[in-house]
Amino acid sequence: MRARRYPAWNNPDAVYYHGTTKRHADAILRDGIDPARGAPNTDFGSGFYTTANREQAEEWAEARAAETGDVAVVLRLTLDRTELARLRNLSFVIPTEDYWSLVEHCRDRNDAPYPAGQDYDVINGPVAKRWFGSEAYAIHQGYDQTSFHGDRARAFLNDPTLCRVEVAK
Repeated sequence: MRARRYPAWNNPDAVYYHGTTKRHADAILRDGIDPARGAPNTDFGSGFYTTANREQAEEWAEARAAETGDVAVVLRLTLDRTELARLRNLSFVIPTEDYWSLVEHCRDRNDAPYPAGQDYDVINGPVAKRWFGSEAYAIHQGYDQTSFHGDRARAFLNDPTLCRVEVAK
């Protein structure tokens, strides 16, 4: 019998990170998360973006801090995995034709990323590189993103019994 490298699976909480600045982190901790405040023209549309990769979140926070002159902050979100699965999820493991179709659609539009009533609460997949030029249709290897959209996701993220938000860095 092979020795176990990891603990037995018991459906633990999911952990995601959000890289930001102190000003935005303070607002999130004070007022909660509002996916509608996310920037338009992003990979999966306006939403609240997280990653399972803490280093990626730290890089993002440092980049935002350098742009704004603020302090880099990483928030850790600990989510109830069972309840997270009840949200409408869309996942891309690799950048398929469907993935690129959605990214093109969301990056080219300022309005709702999907037809009314056909939206997702949570979308996860690779991170696209810059859109134009030689790196069009390329992804950042080893990077991931999980974005949260709409009222159901907002309610989930702001329910302290389902989602704990704390400063990780």
